[in-house]
Amino acid sequence: MNTRNTTTNKESVWARPWVSYALATVGLVLLFGIGKAAYTDYTVLQNLRQVNASVSAAQQQKQKLSSSVDYYSSPAFLDEYAKNILNLKSPNEHVIIFSSGAAENTFPATLDATAPATAATGNWWTNLVKSITKHW
Repeated sequence: MNTRNTTTNKESVWARPWVSYALATVGLVLLFGIGKAAYTDYTVLQNLRQVNASVSAAQQQKQKLSSSVDYYSSPAFLDEYAKNILNLKSPNEHVIIFSSGAAENTFPATLDATAPATAATGNWWTNLVKSITKHW
């Protein structure tokens, strides 16, 4: 009989309500902790993806800017800019200007710093004033 009472006592300990409440509370705390950790991992991964996308975009922009700097500092661009925008010419280069209407008496200057620049034929002061007043 003595063995029977100890078995019954063990079963009754697990059958008590406070034990099941304690186990349910521990289970809920563990479940909440795991859920919070999973959500934190998810948000960290989302932030990491956004940062990686920003870094990739910045690297692409850096590459574009680097290639632009290389192009704008190249001798080919400088020569093209000098000829098309500044109306300069290379030494020993002959320039023919076709114009519609009244001919302007301006010739491109030279790219060579040692060679004298070809001045506009006629009165340069008059040509300067005319070119300024055209824009007004």
